[in-house]
Amino acid sequence: MGKFYIFSTAIKAHYYWLAIIGVLNSCVAAYYYLRVLMYMYFREPGRDIGAVDMSPLYVVVILICVTALLYMGILPRDVLLLGSTVSGNLLRHFGK
Repeated sequence: MGKFYIFSTAIKAHYYWLAIIGVLNSCVAAYYYLRVLMYMYFREPGRDIGAVDMSPLYVVVILICVTALLYMGILPRDVLLLGSTVSGNLLRHFGK
């Protein structure tokens, strides 16, 4: 829906060339996304890879990333406030 609104706004502003380029880029992206889906769901697997051996450090890193992702998804307000504070401080410091 976001792309639709952007393209319709570009057309209303008489930026036809920009809307055409955007639609063509979206078609190319859709081709690549659908190609991945085809390989995932509609092709026979080439071979079984078996179990994946991971070191304990990889497991710790994955758990930290999953925890951060869930935290940012469930409580985005804290992350947005932190980003706003940091960007405000940077603008005050470098904006002089």
